Amino acid sequence: SPATIRVLVVATNQAVTAYGGNMQSLVQLAVAEANQGYINSNVGITLQLARYETTSYSETGNFTTDLQRFRVTNDGYMDSIHTSRNTYTADVGVIVLNNSSYCGLASGIGSTAA
Repeated sequence: SPATIRVLVVATNQAVTAYGGNMQSLVQLAVAEANQGYINSNVGITLQLARYETTSYSETGNFTTDLQRFRVTNDGYMDSIHTSRNTYTADVGVIVLNNSSYCGLASGIGSTAA
């Protein structure tokens, strides 16, 4: 059976406003389309939306800074997201920004053998 990856998706209010529609529905569609792509390609992965939420964090316009602030705990920026990730047992966290500089940017996974 496929491995399940639980995803916490957090959208900034700026991203939600710029999108102008139902961001949660868009996120759910993205998960469904990714899963269909995995099925079509015989990839043994299933994404599961652990939780979708928004944040009032004010984007800096710098992808690297925003990603760092999303990732780091107890820095005064988006700290509650780490509680959500634990509460909803998400394996991965994703932030949706209103920034077209990149299609995506990742930080190190930092996983262990456990």
